[in-house]
Amino acid sequence: GRDRPAAHSGASIRARLSAAADHDALAIPTAARMGIAVAAGVGLGHAIGLSRPYWAGLTAGAVLQGATGPLQRHRALDRATGTVVGVVLAQPLVDLHPPIGLAIAVVALCMFVAQLMIRASYAVAVVFLTQLPLFMLEVGGADPGRALTGARLIDTLIGCALGVAITQVVWPRAATARLPAAARRVLDATVACLRTLRDPTASHAAVAEARAHALAEVVRLESMLDMALGEGLADSPESEDMASVAGEAERLGRLVIGLPSVETPCSLPTRRSGPFPRAR
Repeated sequence: GRDRPAAHSGASIRARLSAAADHDALAIPTAARMGIAVAAGVGLGHAIGLSRPYWAGLTAGAVLQGATGPLQRHRALDRATGTVVGVVLAQPLVDLHPPIGLAIAVVALCMFVAQLMIRASYAVAVVFLTQLPLFMLEVGGADPGRALTGARLIDTLIGCALGVAITQVVWPRAATARLPAAARRVLDATVACLRTLRDPTASHAAVAEARAHALAEVVRLESMLDMALGEGLADSPESEDMASVAGEAERLGRLVIGLPSVETPCSLPTRRSGPFPRAR
């Protein structure tokens, strides 16, 4: 009995990997685009003689973490702006060579604020993330001179520009091409869910599984539709029709998921002829 959870976990992992490897999934083009961006950034950094070429690759990869083209461009702008502001704020303080206790306190403060703000404002978080390594070098006894901060700025700007360029060149409409298949999967899961809900012999576990599967497909379609809209899905009448179809499939799926199931009728106990038993 103890081996069942492990076996179920292994099956779940295999199912997820199989789904990610599917032709209609976005995992492969997204991962390949990320790998190309990091490799191109590092290669370009070596080619032009950057002191730390991996910074350009990491920045390009960070830019691509945005879900859509507009979000990726916005993320690139936030990262570039945050890096410039962070360097401008930190460099004068680092040049003063503050006491080690103060430098450690600044490191802790930068980490705290960055983690606090990273979801609310990526640009503000990058301002403090940029200062973090500069003060850590100061704590370690190394001198983060202006040459290092200047290289950080150049590497970041190159990585941001490279990340935005790759989003326009490498599979720029990957989500749009896969949107029809995602809508079909939602419709198939919705039909299967409706059949299970209307089946009086279906168990509670079967109903829950059908609803969960339909909901998972609806969520995937929502994400795919958002990414496709970011790729310019609504720029043509044909694409706009596809967006409308995907939106209707999403709404239909949610409607069916919320329907009640048909329970198996049960026999009621027979009632006595009188309302109360006779007293003896």
